[in-house]
Amino acid sequence: MGASNASPESLSLEAAAAEIDSIFSQAIAFHRAGLLPEAERLYQRILRAYPPHFDSLHLLGVISYQRGEYAEAVRQIGHALEINPTVADAHNNLGNALKRLGQFREALASYDKAIALNPDDAAGDTFASRVAGSLLNAVGLPELITCSLADYEALALELARDPAILASVRQKLARHRDTFPLFDTERFTRHIEAAYTTMWERYQRGEPAEGFAVARATK
Repeated sequence: MGASNASPESLSLEAAAAEIDSIFSQAIAFHRAGLLPEAERLYQRILRAYPPHFDSLHLLGVISYQRGEYAEAVRQIGHALEINPTVADAHNNLGNALKRLGQFREALASYDKAIALNPDDAAGDTFASRVAGSLLNAVGLPELITCSLADYEALALELARDPAILASVRQKLARHRDTFPLFDTERFTRHIEAAYTTMWERYQRGEPAEGFAVARATK
């Protein structure tokens, strides 16, 4: 067999990368087992050796979220996304943390990015879920939108166990009855009539089917 042409520097880098992979596998095992302090220590060890390690930054943010440290989760996951903005799961987790902080517009923007990156994994991948999310936005309650079965169950339990939170949601819904579009049936009627008229006019002109916007009706 011939001698390897690899330089000492490349061999050293390969060894370091292999060690990081080994430590990361250990950290993931701890994390999945619910051993958060052990997983955290290993993620931090990786970052000391290689600060731009995306997965370690992202999962440190997940640990912060699991502990209820939502601002720190936003910081850590946001830092990870600066390194690699193409990971849908990270955008989704960032959205979850932002939602917990009450930053609903920012959370929705993160969810939109996650869906754009991975449409097949979108929470709204069924007609019913898309309609539900649309209705909640239309009534001004985006904080009730969840993006996984686990989040849905957690929110349902939170509302069931905390009467104050449930009362707050009901009060907000009552305030929005007179101002949000879901309850404005007159405007909805004018919008759908305008849509039907536009569809018929396009058909009469022999134009192909395609999406279009309806001008917002005024009171």
